Amino acid sequence: MRESVLGRFFNALKKRSRSHLDQEHSEESKPATRDSQSDSILEQLWAIVGALASSVTLWTHIHNYDFEFVCSNFALVRGDVSIQVLAIFNAFMKLVEAGQAPVELLSSQCLSDIRTGVLRFLRAKWPHQERDECLRLIYQLMQHSGTLWMLPGTTLRSQAPPDEVSGGKFIHFLLKLVSIEIKIMLDEVELSLIQMDEQKVEQVNDAERREKEIKRTLSVLPVCYGIVEMIISGLVSNYDSELMLPYDVLLEMKGAFNQVFVVVLELLTLARDYMQTHRYRELREAHAESVYHLDAVVCASVRVVSAWIAEDSDTSVDLVIQLVPFMVCYRPLLSWAEASVQASKIENNQFERVDSDDEIDSDDEVDAVAQMMQKAAEIHTTDSSIDQLHFLLPGLLQLSALPDGATIMSEDVQVLRRLMQFCCTVCAEIADGTSEFANVSTLTLCLGILINLILIRGGNGDAEVGPAASVPNALEWFRALTFLLPVGCASGSRLMTDKSLTEEKRGEDDRYVMLLHVVCVVLFIASHFQEKKQHPCSLPAAIAGLVTPFNQIVAWITEHPPDAKTESTSDLFELVRVLSMRSILTPELLTR
Repeated sequence: MRESVLGRFFNALKKRSRSHLDQEHSEESKPATRDSQSDSILEQLWAIVGALASSVTLWTHIHNYDFEFVCSNFALVRGDVSIQVLAIFNAFMKLVEAGQAPVELLSSQCLSDIRTGVLRFLRAKWPHQERDECLRLIYQLMQHSGTLWMLPGTTLRSQAPPDEVSGGKFIHFLLKLVSIEIKIMLDEVELSLIQMDEQKVEQVNDAERREKEIKRTLSVLPVCYGIVEMIISGLVSNYDSELMLPYDVLLEMKGAFNQVFVVVLELLTLARDYMQTHRYRELREAHAESVYHLDAVVCASVRVVSAWIAEDSDTSVDLVIQLVPFMVCYRPLLSWAEASVQASKIENNQFERVDSDDEIDSDDEVDAVAQMMQKAAEIHTTDSSIDQLHFLLPGLLQLSALPDGATIMSEDVQVLRRLMQFCCTVCAEIADGTSEFANVSTLTLCLGILINLILIRGGNGDAEVGPAASVPNALEWFRALTFLLPVGCASGSRLMTDKSLTEEKRGEDDRYVMLLHVVCVVLFIASHFQEKKQHPCSLPAAIAGLVTPFNQIVAWITEHPPDAKTESTSDLFELVRVLSMRSILTPELLTR
């Protein structure tokens, strides 16, 4: 594909397009006198570009001004030609996604024209398929170019009238449109996948229509959810490039967010109740296609709800809290299949299993650190849905600070156990370097949830509550020491020898902050069992052997406070310092 040939072709296309636009805007031009042959030639020229659009060669040889011409025409053309240009952009973005086309072609000027084009395209009454393709283009652009291009004043020019895009109106319009699409698709999910009547005999046409709608939902719903999630991310960004919108637009957008998430939460509630029925179990055992479709919708819905509650945990808080056990403990069907295959292998090695007498038979029976890694690996292998917690953690941290949220998380043993298992798994993955998602910040978030739970539900040493107050599911908390103590000792020993960790750096150092969280949880647990004569179980002697180095780390922390300018870290340090004076961790405490 020679550049000279390509240049000549685009020159011919530009001339034909200008002639066509002049004809459209001419006052003397009327529909009855339109040159249909001219329209046909223009469509054929764009069809040639469409045929070449899937070729990497086109985008590596095209000049910037020719690409700008394609973008500017998208803002001007109408009818079938606009569908052709949309398909060209989608083909280009697919290659960009694959790293085969230069994303640098998307200049500020091009993005401005594309914004105008998609706005006018969406306002036209196109069928589902064409509108879906336009939403897909918007989502791909948001992934690669962020959200700033959607605002006027952030691009070099705008061909759209000011009232169409000013003050964030385009983003608000897009959010409302996506909200409507989400509601329509979730209504179809409810009718076709949840409230289906096994006794009802459907007409062939109805069955085919529903099957077609569900396939569309599985394809387009993630796109709509992705757009919503990207808008949320743009609104809460702390960087200089954050979306700055007028207060009235923000208020309207909050209303739109509330409406769409109420619909999503209601769908999750229906799915939760349906999954407890015999009908669902029968379909799951029969590997019915509808069960897998519903599974995909639930997983996507949990993720988008996670993004919302991380920023706004007050809206529909009662409904969200009721769904916490379902969202935290939900296991995708893949994990059920894996669990059934490996059940016989791990039946006697589950994280929650103990001996009949709740005692460890000998010191040689268990190596605490090795056991922690082994258990975490088993959990990760048999419960792939644990990845959902990576998205849920920020929202759960907000909810755990509320009395009702802390109550349901600490009293529901499955939720608490899942959080403990997740902490254990993240510790193992950090040690092994086996996951790109497992990092110190993730572990700190999860430990922050545990601190909130034990502060609100387990007592913090106050006179009204006291360290001997009853904490729900005490066994789970006590056993958490089997992975918290090794993690605390391993991370603390490294920090104690790190000469570069000065007082100024400690407050912002993720490792130091994580260590404070670990020590805080351990001391809280120790304070709870300090005055109890009998514990739920005895811990391995290897864990008791970590008490001395752990106490040395606590002493080092109290002697090395963070910079007072980092307020949140300083507050946590003070909590650790006070707990270290009240709670005395001894080997006897762990083996009592």
